[in-house]
Amino acid sequence: MGADGRAIDFEVVLEPGRGDGDRSMELASAQLTRELNRLPGTTARGKAGPPPVPGSRAGEGLAEVLRLSVEFAPVAAVILQGVQLFGGWSALRPGRKVWLRRRDGEAMEVTGLSAEDQRRLIDSWLDGREVPPDDQDPTPDDQGPPPNGNGDST
Repeated sequence: MGADGRAIDFEVVLEPGRGDGDRSMELASAQLTRELNRLPGTTARGKAGPPPVPGSRAGEGLAEVLRLSVEFAPVAAVILQGVQLFGGWSALRPGRKVWLRRRDGEAMEVTGLSAEDQRRLIDSWLDGREVPPDDQDPTPDDQGPPPNGNGDST
């Protein structure tokens, strides 16, 4: 994916934070869409989504989750600029979150990623492989309970 020069498609999910209302989310969507469309080889537009899930934060009087459809040129620097735009938006209010979902269904929260983790994530998207951040072990730690179930092996 991306190695052949085709755009990389993402659904971007913007979760509201404390104090976000419908109007502030609409403005954020419009501003992010404008800024994304200024990036070389990038096309962004608003996307209609399903209604909020019962029990979701949107059901607690907060603004609804917004979705954008974004196609990035398969260039690391361009995708990094997009991820940084999302990070800047999410940092403006507590509780905001941003998720990117690729066409293959892989989803990743990009809120609060370090610059190093952003680069690693983008490189993995361009290479078509998943690479865990440095602080995540690719193998599960949980190998089941000890043989007798109480911490010792006898």
